[in-house]
Amino acid sequence: MNYRQKNIYFPLLILFSSVLNIAVSILAGETSIPLYMDSFATIAIASIGGFVPSIIVAILTNGTLFLLGRLKLIFILCQMMTALGSSFIFSLAKKNGEEKISLDSFMMAGFLSAFTNGIFGSLFAAFYHYNLTAIEQGILFVTNNVIAANLIGGFLLNLLDKAFAAFIAYGMYLLILKKCERAWSSCEASNWTEERTKESDEGSVQ
Repeated sequence: MNYRQKNIYFPLLILFSSVLNIAVSILAGETSIPLYMDSFATIAIASIGGFVPSIIVAILTNGTLFLLGRLKLIFILCQMMTALGSSFIFSLAKKNGEEKISLDSFMMAGFLSAFTNGIFGSLFAAFYHYNLTAIEQGILFVTNNVIAANLIGGFLLNLLDKAFAAFIAYGMYLLILKKCERAWSSCEASNWTEERTKESDEGSVQ
C-alpha cells in the first residue's frame, strides 16, 4: 500500500470504525443486550494505526452518541481511555517483538479498558444517576451502597463487555491486516511490472 493509498484508506477506515461502533452500540441498547458494544472498533484501529486514529474514532463515536442523546458528553473520556490504553498495550507488544499482535495483547487491552472504564464510567454513571443494571441492583441489595454497586457492577459489566470487544477487535485486526497485505502485494506487483516494462523499453531504444 503506497502513501497515496494510505491517505485515502485511513480516513475511510476511521469513519467506518466510528459508524460501526455507533451502530452496534445503538443495536445493543435497542435490543436490551447488557453490553455497551461501543469500543471494539476503537481497539481495532489502535492496533492498526496507533493512538491518533483510535482517539479520533473514540471522539467521533461517543460524540455522535452524545448528540443522539444516548449518553452524557463526559463519557467521551471513557472512550479516550480505551484508545490510550489500547495504543499503549499494542505499542508495548510490538516493542516486545510481536510482528503480528496476539490475541493475548488484545485481551490485555480489553482488561485495561475494563479497569479504567469500570472505575470512571461507574463514577460518571453514579453522578448522573443512571439506572442501575441488573448486576448493580443485585450488588446494591447485598451492600446497600449505591457507589459500591456502581463500581463493582460497572467493573464486572465492563470486564465482560471489553473482553467481547477485544475478541471482535482481534478479528477486525486480522481482516484489515489481510486486506492491507493484499493491497501491498498488488502494489509491489504493479511496481515490479512497471520497472520491467521500463527496462524493456530502455533496452529497445538502445
